[in-house]
Amino acid sequence: HMTLIKSVDDIQTLFPKSVAEIESLVEKTITEVTKKLDQIIVVDKNLRTFENTAQAFDEAGEWYGIKSVPLHVLEMLSPDK
Repeated sequence: HMTLIKSVDDIQTLFPKSVAEIESLVEKTITEVTKKLDQIIVVDKNLRTFENTAQAFDEAGEWYGIKSVPLHVLEMLSPDK
């Protein structure tokens, strides 16, 4: 289980400050989530456990949420339509 936020400074680091940072964060998030899901998919059906499937899927979703929520917040607060 991961805990990335321990202070106000940690929260500020979650928000990209430029278009280039947004694009980089989107690309990295897609790449990392795809990697995490691929690691689940390749587990042989006879070797699946709670830890290497359900828990791994939950952790991938948690990681995605931590990375994507700041982008959604910026989208909702943007004055551009």
